[in-house]
Amino acid sequence: MKNKMKTIIALTITLIIVLLIIAIIIMIIGKNKKDNINDTNTNSIDINIVEENKVEENNGPEENINNSNIRNVKTTDGSEIPLPEGFSYKEGTVSTGAVIEDEKGNQFVWVPTNEVGFKRKNLSNPNQKQVLETEENSIIQKSDISNDFSIFFETIESNKQYIESVNKYKGFYIARFEASIDPNDENKAKSIRGAKPLTETVYNKMRRIAKNTYSDHSSVISDLSSSYTWDTMCEWLKKSGYDIYNSTIYGNYYNNNEGTKKIATTGRNEKWCTNNIYDLAGNVWEITTEEWGSVYSTNHSGRGGGCSNDGIKYPISCRLAEYDGSYSYIGFRMVLYLK
Repeated sequence: MKNKMKTIIALTITLIIVLLIIAIIIMIIGKNKKDNINDTNTNSIDINIVEENKVEENNGPEENINNSNIRNVKTTDGSEIPLPEGFSYKEGTVSTGAVIEDEKGNQFVWVPTNEVGFKRKNLSNPNQKQVLETEENSIIQKSDISNDFSIFFETIESNKQYIESVNKYKGFYIARFEASIDPNDENKAKSIRGAKPLTETVYNKMRRIAKNTYSDHSSVISDLSSSYTWDTMCEWLKKSGYDIYNSTIYGNYYNNNEGTKKIATTGRNEKWCTNNIYDLAGNVWEITTEEWGSVYSTNHSGRGGGCSNDGIKYPISCRLAEYDGSYSYIGFRMVLYLK
């Protein structure tokens, strides 16, 4: 009997010891698990801090931009512009013309639309006895040299993709310089200083070159200027203090004392610069996607006047019914829309 009691006591003691050992093991495992959780949380906080610092290094937050190839950057005065992949910010501000440059040296200027809107304008010139009327999708303008009327039209539908881009980013980029041909690819254009403007080219080819220049780019679409971009840009320049109805003093016109009376190379004169954009007034007429005539017309309007024109009669804001042939005085300027 005594032996049986001893056996029971021994088993009880052994069971208690085993339970104590199990409890100790469970406590150790719980502590290690808690330590691991704390380590994980610490790592998460460190990652968040790194990401926040990364955004600051990129010169601004990226809210409202869904394209990962476009980021906001700050200009010298702290204002922000959306910068597409492959471009770098060079100079200027949103109000004075923020300049960006791609890897090939092509430069473009940001035109903000948040204050002036993005739409076609009836830019009646008070220096001319023009009769202008605005109808749906069209502008009717009387010729200054005859009694004929020209009907300029450009539908919202034809610019829908671009309008959506401008509404999203609150602006667009316009070439800083008139287009010249890319010496390494005749199917692409350049926007650089000191080049001969591309002229003597039919409309369809000029537009094909403009669209092809950035056709393989991840975050921009290139095209000719439209009536939407040109009119909006004029309103922006007007707001900046430029006289858009008499641009003689800042354009290469025959009645400008510094005018060449012939086509000059791009960006030749610093006085022919408006908000960091060169030669918008004078030099070569710049063809746009705006059409004129009947709805079946294939002819397009020219903007800005030329070197053989009067800067009062044909200022930066003027539109002229041009023909789609090859002419020595007609060139173009590219526009970039963000994707």
